[in-house]
Amino acid sequence: MSGIPTHKNPLALAGLWVVFILVMGGCRQADYSWVQQQEGKSILDLEYLNDTLGIRVQDIRLVNLGEDQYKIDVYLFPDDPAQFNEKQRFYLHLFPGEHENDEFLAVGTLDFRVEKDAHIYSRTFTTARHEFDSLRYGLINADGRRVFSLKVDTLAINTN
Repeated sequence: MSGIPTHKNPLALAGLWVVFILVMGGCRQADYSWVQQQEGKSILDLEYLNDTLGIRVQDIRLVNLGEDQYKIDVYLFPDDPAQFNEKQRFYLHLFPGEHENDEFLAVGTLDFRVEKDAHIYSRTFTTARHEFDSLRYGLINADGRRVFSLKVDTLAINTN
């Protein structure tokens, strides 16, 4: 016999429990609930998850600053934080009508910060329009190339 069976060796059994706890702790689902408590209102009715890119756009929040001034925050949760930073930008096209040929409000993020596990891309802008029917948004890399783009047609956005 080459060794003592694991179930009779308390040190080996304790080692297995440590490995099990470490593995299960690494598989823990991230907590995104804090994003919903941030200022402003959510204009994204569902999160965007892209396994290929390793990203989750958890929310896009619009903050009314008064006098037609607004701030928009895009909450990105990357699997590999080193791949996403201040060199990327989000663009948002807010469409006032149902047709893509309508004029739209284009907003590109300029500011970047990290809170908890979120990379937050932000921009302050001015608009007199208060209702939009659809949203197209996407991520642009440091070279100005689109990483992804998504259009949400079933979305009514009221900035007030």
